[in-house]
Amino acid sequence: MILRNLATVMLLVAAMLTSWLAWQLRPRPAPDVPGPPRSDYSLDRYELVVLDERGEESFTVRGPILSRDPNTSEWFLNQPRFSFPAAAGEPWLAQAQSGWVSAHADEVRLQREVQILGPVQPNGERARLDTAALAVFPKQNLARSTDSVTITRGRSILRGRGMETNFQTHQFTLFAEVRAHYEIR
Repeated sequence: MILRNLATVMLLVAAMLTSWLAWQLRPRPAPDVPGPPRSDYSLDRYELVVLDERGEESFTVRGPILSRDPNTSEWFLNQPRFSFPAAAGEPWLAQAQSGWVSAHADEVRLQREVQILGPVQPNGERARLDTAALAVFPKQNLARSTDSVTITRGRSILRGRGMETNFQTHQFTLFAEVRAHYEIR
């Protein structure tokens, strides 16, 4: 009787151990990595100046890794730092954790922890925009987001959902759930 109980316990332990090992050795899904499954080329520690049809700077981008999809000619970027020229003066500066550039470089998407700094104004202030995702259209000098956006200029703060800004006129338009906090000096 004792031998039968001991054999049952041993078989139960062996079954549990086998199940646990099978679970540990199962195939796991591939991690969600932004970018093409296999790029035709990639750049490490790069800086690119992208020109428009007239040969003028459309934007400059730098970062640790750029990969190009051979099928679509799209770029996938890790931790990109962008510079978008303004009409006069300093450029608009943008950074994010990941980015994407269309095949003809007419659309740029920034994702995760997006931050944009506007040019320094005559009063010395600089607008700062924070959001989760943003699309930039360099030919139109526009940036758009459908996510929550926080715009800080000096000690004033605007918050809202959905936004469009014009890089030439320096105007911001918030579309919904707008809240403002203004401090007068």
